[in-house]
Amino acid sequence: MADFKTQWMRFVAWLKDHGFPPTPLLPADFPDTGRGLKATRDFAADSPVVRVPKAILITPQCTLDLFPSNLKIAALNQHASIALFVAWQALHPSPAWSPYMAILPPSFDTLPFYMPPDLLALLPFDIQDTVAKQTSKIDRDYAAVSAALPDDHIPRRVFDWAWFVVNTRCISLNTDTEAAWIDKQPRIALAPFLDCLNHSVDAVITAGLEDDGGHYRISTRVPYAKGEQVFISYGPHDNNMLLAEYGFVVQRNSFNHVVLDREMEAILARMPGVTKMLKDEGMYGEYTVASEDVGYRLLNAMRLVSAAYAAATKAAQQLTASRSSPRRPLASPSSPSSSASSASSQPHPQPHQTPPEPVLPALYPLWRAVMNGESRYISAESDMDAYTRLAAMVDAKTAAYTAALTGIARIEHTAPETSPYAIQFARQVVQEGIDILASVARVIAAELAALQ
Repeated sequence: MADFKTQWMRFVAWLKDHGFPPTPLLPADFPDTGRGLKATRDFAADSPVVRVPKAILITPQCTLDLFPSNLKIAALNQHASIALFVAWQALHPSPAWSPYMAILPPSFDTLPFYMPPDLLALLPFDIQDTVAKQTSKIDRDYAAVSAALPDDHIPRRVFDWAWFVVNTRCISLNTDTEAAWIDKQPRIALAPFLDCLNHSVDAVITAGLEDDGGHYRISTRVPYAKGEQVFISYGPHDNNMLLAEYGFVVQRNSFNHVVLDREMEAILARMPGVTKMLKDEGMYGEYTVASEDVGYRLLNAMRLVSAAYAAATKAAQQLTASRSSPRRPLASPSSPSSSASSASSQPHPQPHQTPPEPVLPALYPLWRAVMNGESRYISAESDMDAYTRLAAMVDAKTAAYTAALTGIARIEHTAPETSPYAIQFARQVVQEGIDILASVARVIAAELAALQ
């Protein structure tokens, strides 16, 4: 196998043969990101960085050209179609595409999809959920491809790899023209050379097809000096998402957060009325905390939970008191005591019980006033309860993440075949979660102190 320098020179010659405009970027290794592209001259703000000829964009049309009369191929979704093209080129190398295929990563061992199950199980739940969804999508796409090509077996491992080539490197041909959309979804493509640019949370770019449709262009809105790595932005993603979808993390990611959906869902599963109210208001799910930020959605959902329990408890106590009060006997001397005994035997609502539905309509305007910033809280007591519940939730999550760090260290020492970068990235996202939770715990403690 040729070394990377030789492969790159062949790739550059291939680009030139296909009309790729000269670009002042060269591959280089960087300490934080590994291989990327560095500037060989200064870039001013709003300068074009890369212009990729439309002729070498890999789209579903390339797959249709391979199988022009196969209606099942034509029916594949975009991701599956391009993955099939990449897998086919890997299994049946063609001079037309082999220089590009040669520079693609041979594996994706830092993606959680490829991590050992015991390591994946230690990662945050949102990463595990993403992997489950990826697996479902790949199963579906592989079944569709296999049905379309019954006489041409494509090994599952090759298709998996090709699917992640597309997932980690594709671009969206998203412009203002209808031609950039298919069934209300943005058209996607692989863009050779452009896909060698790394992501940065600080990158600011403009991208899209040029007016004549002949090139896909990316321009930087920020300047770069000669010798610096030039970046693009994949979007405002936290490290959990970057790891799950692309197989890397970045340092000092301002978009990092901790997802607490599962913890809230466990509470709301016993509260159908509260759940419905949250859904009606668009406040169900996406419960996150960030550095020193409890999270608007999480806090207000928990406020509703606590207020509902408090109102239900108060209503139950009033009902008990009314049934227990002395009354004149209506039929026999035993009637009042019998009634009191029956009432006192009714349990008060406990935190694990569902509040009665009638309390919710009365809470709604009070809750809305808090969310709109018109009131500080529904009541001081219910706010105290909400923050206390959140503190317990944060403590439990911190304990789970701390145990996960211990498990990651054990795998590092007992499973040397696991990618060291996979271990490093797994440890980083868990530690970042612990740091976020610690900052949130401080905020919650301050709020509780203020409510005393």
